Amino acid sequence: MLESRDGCREVVAFSSRLIGSTSFLLMSRSQAKKKAKIKPLFIEFQKLTSYSSRLKTARLVYFLLSVKGERKKIQPEEISSRIQAIFQCTAIIIAQEKDRDGERDQDVAVFHENAHRKSARKKIREIFPEWEGIECKVSFHKAWNTICKYVTKEDREPYVWGHFSRDQILQQVRACQNHKRITKEGEGKKEDRTKRIFEKFRECEEFFDFRKDPEMASQLLNKYNSIQSLWED
Repeated sequence: MLESRDGCREVVAFSSRLIGSTSFLLMSRSQAKKKAKIKPLFIEFQKLTSYSSRLKTARLVYFLLSVKGERKKIQPEEISSRIQAIFQCTAIIIAQEKDRDGERDQDVAVFHENAHRKSARKKIREIFPEWEGIECKVSFHKAWNTICKYVTKEDREPYVWGHFSRDQILQQVRACQNHKRITKEGEGKKEDRTKRIFEKFRECEEFFDFRKDPEMASQLLNKYNSIQSLWED
């Protein structure tokens, strides 16, 4: 009788372990399925929002062309032409800025695709020999809207070349200046905006058709590389 009871206890213990293991496996499979669904969305969201981390090349460049001395003033069209000769450009902005002596220097912002940080500075100084190399100040940035805001701080009618109009650039500058207010008002609409943007990705046949859509044009100014990469995938 004692042996029978012991045998029953062993069966019950084994059954409990079996049920526990089965439940664990079922939970693991369920969690794995959920993770499998969430992961692609998370990766897509990362591609769309993580812009600065993807900038391994010097795509956002700012430089100043000072008019001090007896340098010949170069027109914006010629500046733009020289830049396009060395870079595959997406956008170029050239604006006027007064220096301490009242002279009008030229601020230049370039959004391009094909130059590395080490070579960009050298190439820019080579195409502007009038500034004798080091006098042409070149710097690199991570946020295009920040450069737009800085370059146009004194000039509301800048020269603009490329895939964005002057109105789009200035609109982005205003959005950058009012960033805190816009973020606060739009917090409850982030999910709807994300769904809307992904829907536009599915409908778009040509990448630069996004420029025709005001919302997507604004996204391109902020996250150009990420959006391009996501669209190509």
